[in-house]
Amino acid sequence: MASPAREPQALGDYLLVEQLGEGGMAEVFRAQYIGRGSGPVGAVVVKRIRSELSSQPEFPIFRDMFLNEARLVRRLSHPNLARVFELLEADDPITGVRVPFIVGEYVQGRDLWTLMRTATAGFSGRGVPPALAAFIIREVAAGLGHAH
Repeated sequence: MASPAREPQALGDYLLVEQLGEGGMAEVFRAQYIGRGSGPVGAVVVKRIRSELSSQPEFPIFRDMFLNEARLVRRLSHPNLARVFELLEADDPITGVRVPFIVGEYVQGRDLWTLMRTATAGFSGRGVPPALAAFIIREVAAGLGHAH
């Protein structure tokens, strides 16, 4: 599901290496710290507001929503939730508009989509094994329970 970034772009002190996902308001990248100070070693995740939204009249609302999410998630600590390291701002390399972004823990492994495709033999109609389904639901519920 991951796709290489068109051309690796810098956002602040981070190089956006590979796009991992995209939603209605934000996009998530595997990134690498390239700053001169003491930053995280190894891969991290950078989540930012999608560049094309910066020209929309609703951008201030998107920005506020993003900042509220970041502040809430930053306070959470649970084994089933990726850690948030920093909430930063930088000029978007595409638009030049100052945007907030979240730097978080990169959890290496298969994403749920890939796991589900494997477990169901390529969505062939074969169901997910009950033990696997129960495990996934239990772990997701534990993380969600902590968040709420």
